[in-house]
Amino acid sequence: MKRIIPNLWAYILIVLTVILLALLFLFIIGPVNWPQTEEVVYIDNVKIESYVKANYLNIMLDNSSIAMPQAGLEKAIVVYEALIEGGFTRLMAVFNSEDLPEEIGPIRSARPYFLTLADDWQGTYWHAGGSPQALNSLKNEDWNFVDINEISYQGIYFYRDHSFINSHNLFTREELIQTALAKYEVEDEIDYLWEIKADLQEDYRTKENKYIHIPYTQGANDVYWFYNREFNSWERFIGDDQQYYINGDSILAKNVIVLIVETRLIDIERLGMDIIGNGEAFLFRDGQKQEITWKKDRDGSLELISGQRPVQLNYGQTWVQILPQYLKLEYN
Repeated sequence: MKRIIPNLWAYILIVLTVILLALLFLFIIGPVNWPQTEEVVYIDNVKIESYVKANYLNIMLDNSSIAMPQAGLEKAIVVYEALIEGGFTRLMAVFNSEDLPEEIGPIRSARPYFLTLADDWQGTYWHAGGSPQALNSLKNEDWNFVDINEISYQGIYFYRDHSFINSHNLFTREELIQTALAKYEVEDEIDYLWEIKADLQEDYRTKENKYIHIPYTQGANDVYWFYNREFNSWERFIGDDQQYYINGDSILAKNVIVLIVETRLIDIERLGMDIIGNGEAFLFRDGQKQEITWKKDRDGSLELISGQRPVQLNYGQTWVQILPQYLKLEYN
């Protein structure tokens, strides 16, 4: 017993020392995070630097069949798609002011729920008029963005391309945008809204033929996304027709987010959507589906949550599909 007791105390001292060293190590380095790039890198036509801090533009885009492919969409950081009247959808594309395409359009009118989403990105909001409800909100409410409306004295920042039919022929270009930003002294930069992670390694990606179906009520906007394992991205289709950027490349989304949102008629034809609130959502990323929740306070940005933690997205273009509660999302 005289030899055993001292050895026992020695073992206890060693264990305590190891525990203290481990705690000290965690205290010094902090929690393990996904690595962040410090240099400018291009992935899927998106400037990675813009995920750190940027001055953003929110631009309303036509999504009718005669407007496809839209100019400049390949440079969008995030694209929101939501129903408008008649069962058609409209897009709001978010751009980094330091990484703009030469031309953007066709540009269309505002809706109230897009204003709420644009407010997260601040910067500027570009549109051509809007629904009565949207115009009233722009006039009477405080927003974090500068309003740039073609149907006003600000029309000098837009132009018409008469090779397109009227109402589908409004565009802007990089030099006009930069002129507007200088005029209104839009210089504030904000962080990208969500956390970013590295792609899932190819060996771990599913080999199944994965798809997502967003059943908007008009055939011209019946959206499918099919998983491309090689590029770890989702390819966009309307019905059976694959969709392309104006440069001829396939539309590829690194992340597809579907928000289930309470939707209703607010007049004889126009929709209201409860973007302020919370609800069910789905994240499609790395060929996988993740059931998550969304939340947006009046004074806060859109949060995407899994359990108690924010979700992490892959580098690259993200599409946010806003789906009314009465339409059924399909996926495998």
